[in-house]
Amino acid sequence: ALSRMNEEMGYDRILDIADDVLSKYQDAYFLMVGATGEFTSDVIEFCNNHSRAKYSINIPFDMKPSYYSIARVFIAPTMNIHACMGVSIKEAMAAGRAIVASSSGGIPEAIKHGQNGFLVGMEGNKANTSEMKTYIGKLIEDDSLVHQFSTQARIDAKRFFSNEIMYKSYKDLLDNWSNEDDF
Repeated sequence: ALSRMNEEMGYDRILDIADDVLSKYQDAYFLMVGATGEFTSDVIEFCNNHSRAKYSINIPFDMKPSYYSIARVFIAPTMNIHACMGVSIKEAMAAGRAIVASSSGGIPEAIKHGQNGFLVGMEGNKANTSEMKTYIGKLIEDDSLVHQFSTQARIDAKRFFSNEIMYKSYKDLLDNWSNEDDF
């Protein structure tokens, strides 16, 4: 995971599932990376008590690709309180990572369930932890599925979120607004 270490970004859900995933899959590791938040001390405590859980806090921007590159699965259990999707999802896609993300906000616009990742249903405003564990397990157990999702995520990132595509989308949007009355 790579996000602010707070409830809004789902760090409580990550902490809820991490022990179960590490217990079930002896070769799995959790890498919890992000900006400080209300769960930072919980993340540090968890990682200090689990030899296969590591954390990095407030990493420099230029280090992000290194963290994405060592991940097999990217987890984004964002709460259902946003209409948008985070940058980290697009970065993980560009890095060619298989993704398990909540079906909140705009995330389903990028993550296509069963094609470039898995979308987790919501329990109220939070990602369903049972589904998260199931989908993470599928990706831990199936190299070909990880390869399929990773390849498609990279293709989709280039197709929908490259600088050229995003610039053109914004330009077209702004060009179509003739005046302030359109707001």
